[in-house]
Amino acid sequence: MTVLGIAHSQLDSSNVHYVEDLGCKEIYEPFLWCNVQPKKNVWNWEHYDQQFAFEEEHGIRSVRFLTHTPHWCSGVDPRDCKYPVNSYPPRSLLDFEVFVRALVKRYPGREWCVWAEPDNHPPRESDSLVRWASTAKIYGRMLQVGYESMKEIDSTCRVGMGGLVGATLNGAHRQIVHGQDKADHTRFFDTLLYDGADRFCDFIPLDLFCYGYGGVRNFIVGFRKIREIMHKHGVAKPIWVSETGAKITRSGEAPGEEDFDREYFNHQFVTEQTLAGYMLYAYRTCIELNIEKMFWVGLVHSERGLINRRRRKLLTYDVFKMIQLTKDEGICRG
Repeated sequence: MTVLGIAHSQLDSSNVHYVEDLGCKEIYEPFLWCNVQPKKNVWNWEHYDQQFAFEEEHGIRSVRFLTHTPHWCSGVDPRDCKYPVNSYPPRSLLDFEVFVRALVKRYPGREWCVWAEPDNHPPRESDSLVRWASTAKIYGRMLQVGYESMKEIDSTCRVGMGGLVGATLNGAHRQIVHGQDKADHTRFFDTLLYDGADRFCDFIPLDLFCYGYGGVRNFIVGFRKIREIMHKHGVAKPIWVSETGAKITRSGEAPGEEDFDREYFNHQFVTEQTLAGYMLYAYRTCIELNIEKMFWVGLVHSERGLINRRRRKLLTYDVFKMIQLTKDEGICRG
C-alpha cells in the first residue's frame, strides 16, 4: 500500500513529537550540495550527520533530494546571473560525480532524488521561480553521472529523478507566462525519456499539486499526462508523489500574493475542511494508481500543512493520522 509521508517537515526537537504521534515513518527533505561542499576541497557533513542520527533515534527515515549547486563550481558568475545562482548546473559534471560518490559512501542504503523540480525551467512567471536554469539534455547527463556513480559506490541505494513539476504546471488549466500562452513543461520529461534517462533512475517522483493549480481535476490529468509520456516511450517505473498539497489561506508575507497566485496559477484558496478532504482523496487516488509513496507538504505551515504556525492542529492532521492507523487494514480503498 502507498507510503504516506511528510515533505519539508524541518524536523527537530520542537516538532518531532507530532511526527511520532502521526505515525509517520518517512519524510522528504532537501540535501543542499552547496552547504556540504562550500569549497572544492572543503567538506562539512556535521549538519546532516546530526539530522540523520536524530531521525534514526526517532524511527524516521528521510528521502533526500540533492539540490543547490555550490557557487565555486557553478557555470555562472554569482554576481551576474538571471536566475537563482544555485539553479545552474556545475561547469563540470566531474564535480557532481565527486560529490555523490562521497555522499553515498558516507550515507549508504538510502533513497535519493537528483535535483528538485528540474523541469521547473525558463520561462516562468518570475525568474526567481526557476529551479533548473538549463536544458533537459544537460539534466539527463547529470542524472546519468549521478546514478552510475552512486550505484558503483553503493549498490543498495535507490536513485530517482528530481521531483517533476510539469504535470502540475501543465495539468488541467491554462498557465500564463509573461502574458503569453503557457510553456509546456512536460516536454522536459518527454525529452528525458526519448534520450533514455529511464535507464538511470529507479523511480519517478512528481510534485503534483491540486486545488491550487487548476482544481482537483488537475491531479488526475497530471497523472494521465505523465503516464501517456511513459507509455509513448515504453517506460515502466515506480511513481511517487514527492510533494502534494493545496493552499487554504494567504500567508500575508508577500503583498499581492493572493492576486498573483490567482492570475498565474488559477489558485483556488480552499477551506480547511476541503483541504482535509483533498488529502484523503489524493491518498486513495494514489492507492488505486499504484503510486509507491505520497508526501504531504508540510508539517507546520498555516497555508497547507498539518499544523498552523500557532501550533493548532488542522483537520489534515486528523486525516493523516486516521490514514496511518487504518491503511494496513485496507479501509482507505474503495
